[in-house]
Amino acid sequence: MLSPLPELRGSQTPRIRSAPPSSYSLADEVLDLVMLAGRIHIPWQAAATTDIMACRSDGKWAAKEVGLLVARQNGKSAVVENVELGWMVFEPGVQILHTAHEMPAALESMRKLIALFDGHRDLRKLIAPRGIRKRGGEEGITLRNGSRILFRSRTDSAGRSFSGERIVYDEAMIITPESENALSNILTTAKNPQTLYIGSAADIDSMPHCHKWDGLRERGKAGEDPSLLWIEYSCPPDVDESDPQAWAQANPSLGYITTEEFVADQYRSQKDRNLKGFRTERLSIWNGPKRSEGEHAHVINMDAVREAIVDRSLSPRLTDRRALGVARDWRGEVTAVAAAVYTDDGRIFVERGRVAEPNTQADVQFLVSCVDAFDPVAIAIDSGSPADVLTPHLVAKKIEPVRTTTAQMGQACLGLKTGFEEGEIVHLGDKALMDILNVVEKRNIGRTGAWAFEWDCQENIALLVAVTLAVWALVTKGQAQATPPAGAPESLAAADEDDSVTGHLAAVGF
Repeated sequence: MLSPLPELRGSQTPRIRSAPPSSYSLADEVLDLVMLAGRIHIPWQAAATTDIMACRSDGKWAAKEVGLLVARQNGKSAVVENVELGWMVFEPGVQILHTAHEMPAALESMRKLIALFDGHRDLRKLIAPRGIRKRGGEEGITLRNGSRILFRSRTDSAGRSFSGERIVYDEAMIITPESENALSNILTTAKNPQTLYIGSAADIDSMPHCHKWDGLRERGKAGEDPSLLWIEYSCPPDVDESDPQAWAQANPSLGYITTEEFVADQYRSQKDRNLKGFRTERLSIWNGPKRSEGEHAHVINMDAVREAIVDRSLSPRLTDRRALGVARDWRGEVTAVAAAVYTDDGRIFVERGRVAEPNTQADVQFLVSCVDAFDPVAIAIDSGSPADVLTPHLVAKKIEPVRTTTAQMGQACLGLKTGFEEGEIVHLGDKALMDILNVVEKRNIGRTGAWAFEWDCQENIALLVAVTLAVWALVTKGQAQATPPAGAPESLAAADEDDSVTGHLAAVGF
């Protein structure tokens, strides 16, 4: 362990930490391996590596998403290098994409990881012949065991041709919606995915694309997400910026790789002309997107949503024109199927169908049963979402889903909002859907003002996305008449085990 300088030492305990339950960690093996290369860790770096590489009893990562927030010049990149080396050595064949806001930062991370491998002959031997590529858009490292890591900047098209098991977002306080969309499908087929976000405190005034980082932090602070690990070294907003104890709280490497004298000089030079910068950069005091005081600003007017609830006994008559929407969330927790049906008075009735843990075979079987029973005018899937993995399986069953583009998804979200607020959509008041609508927010799509529902939310929004797709499919494809077979069930509602909601339309049998 490093011997600290004879001065103030940084706190080794994060101010905010929320971690999923775990059974063991692979960090001991990784840290032993890294020590072969001559690297000695500051305690907080070893602790963060231990948290990130914690596993459940079934061998899967305890955290599917990881957020590590530490001020600059504290050595957080060493934690990333530990984890990346561990992934590559102990998981033969693993495919990793390391991204940064700009390419120079990505290349610097690559240089440091190469230096780690070069630190010991046994590690150096793990690299495949010609396994280091430093130019030509092929920047990366390949090991003899088939593991590979690529280094890229986050452009609008980064990662679109890459499929892997891990993504690293360095400089996570700058993630544009376009780059997030480009990277969103990389982990779709991963059996044990993990996404690592590394960054410092956000400042909305200079970092307009910090919304993803801000949303992740809000989930981490709440401490209620069983798949998210959040580690934050920071000071509270009301701290005395001149207090050396505050400097230590936000800078765990103080007294190890940075000095109290350096921070004191930095404070003196900034206190009069740029105190805000000192608070953000050195004390990690958050200055994220502004939130209105009091009630959450709803994307869809909730009074209109409540007015659209219909009683079962007084429900409108349903026609035979219906469509289905299918959605999966990014964390792999839910596949949701929803239906939209025209009523005889020209409105659209929406309800949930199957909402369950993703299982491709079961999901496809359920949709095939729905098609056999109801002959819907369309099944809609967002082509940029995890649900699109179902498309080839449905095609093999001679079912061709309608796959929305990003622009069409924006149209669908606006269409749902308009439909509720203009009284064109009715529903049963499903609690799960109401809970989502109460907390969901918008995320911008491109620069035109278009938007979609934000997945990074207190609730899993898969059901809402499925409803949105079903309504869009019905409106755009519902002119065709679809008559269900004689004796077909009247509803596709099949709630999960935790909710006994039954809709107008009768169970398909799942």
